[in-house]
Amino acid sequence: MDSNSALISGKPDQFRRKSFPFIGGFRFEKSPPVRAVEPDDRDLRKLKLQRRALHWNGEFNGSMNGDCERKVIRQNELVRTIGREQVALSGALACADSSDKRLRLLVRVRLNRIKKCSNNHEKSKTMDTIQPTLQQRQALQTRPDDRPVMFQSWRKLLFLHWKIDPELIQRRLPRGLTVDTFDGAAWIGVVPFLMRKIRPSWSSQVPYISNFLELNVRTYAFNEDGTPGVWFFSLTANRWLAVMLARKLFGLPYVWGKMFASVDDAGAVHYRTSQFRDEQRRTMEFEYQPQETASPSEPGTLDFFLVERYILFSETRPGEIATGQVHHPPYRVQPVKVNAFSSLPVELDGFPSMQTPPEHMVYSEGVDVEVFGLKSS
Repeated sequence: MDSNSALISGKPDQFRRKSFPFIGGFRFEKSPPVRAVEPDDRDLRKLKLQRRALHWNGEFNGSMNGDCERKVIRQNELVRTIGREQVALSGALACADSSDKRLRLLVRVRLNRIKKCSNNHEKSKTMDTIQPTLQQRQALQTRPDDRPVMFQSWRKLLFLHWKIDPELIQRRLPRGLTVDTFDGAAWIGVVPFLMRKIRPSWSSQVPYISNFLELNVRTYAFNEDGTPGVWFFSLTANRWLAVMLARKLFGLPYVWGKMFASVDDAGAVHYRTSQFRDEQRRTMEFEYQPQETASPSEPGTLDFFLVERYILFSETRPGEIATGQVHHPPYRVQPVKVNAFSSLPVELDGFPSMQTPPEHMVYSEGVDVEVFGLKSS
């Protein structure tokens, strides 16, 4: 808790001291940090208060019945307007005690997030933002002048994409990212492939987690600097340890699932994955076979827009977007014959059912990849 934290005790319209002007109905005390909970309340003391978020819509949600029913209400960030300034509030716990109906709120005012009220937040959520240029996209193919933290090989990739309403995507993006479109359309993709030869830059391959299967659901966005990249809604892998490490190190939404893949003599890939969702097993199957010859995608084409992505975005903490970069030779893509596919991964991530086959399908035999560390924006 920083020096601007304050404890507000009593009913919402009662305050111990006047210091700050009204902030959404509260007065904030400018005083040294104080305890957020009673000294004898060991359970509440264990809560990580600063990682909780206050959800304030004019009244507290949740029941106030029982001897002491505590309701922790989460939200990434709450922005309330004060005159010409915006203040972001985070980290709060609401505890209601029915014996005296007292409310205790811990609110940390993040002064470093105060911004002039120029509708910047609203503009970041519109489609009017200028899209990245082709030159910006091509510049990301240049290898960074840094040391990689990891090496990987991505093999036998199937890229399936559907057009989707940009507004549907924008509502799911964190603050600071804007949906990236091609000819006015946003895209959502399902990409199954094989992860091979994974190792940190300072070590050799590690048994069990150096080779596994992955299927990701992704879309495309750019940050406030105009840098285009990938935003992942989910990544499924069949190695539990790899899932845990990726979540911890890169802040990516990895989940574990049962997965199987094989390649027959004709070169067709048979790929199957299953997950437990909504207390039932959901199984998805893909069968695909490359056709014709492979070649790099031409800059400015839809293939280039969807496939040639070298930046990933990750929300490492609520409201904080980090960027990671990879480097590899351009994908050599080719037409693909898809005998079986599933849009269920998209639906499981909360999007409407895709009623048509994918509008974009290509295959790549794969690339060797250098992975660079995350950088905070």
